[in-house]
Amino acid sequence: MLQDQPWRQPEELVHGRFCLRQLIAACSPFERQVLLSFNQGYSIDEVAERLQCTKRQVQSAMGRSRRKMMEIIQS
Repeated sequence: MLQDQPWRQPEELVHGRFCLRQLIAACSPFERQVLLSFNQGYSIDEVAERLQCTKRQVQSAMGRSRRKMMEIIQS
């Protein structure tokens, strides 16, 4: 994804990758599965079906991941 944007400065790429690594480390295994599924283009319904959980669980995992990402970016 970051590689698809050649106009980015090298520092931005390094910082983006650093933040992504921190996010992956901060997320639970379930949150990582949800993020990976969204990255692969699956909808909320499809993610819930794939992971055999409710839509609400998927939405909650995304919300937690977003909050974690905002904390990482702001730190």
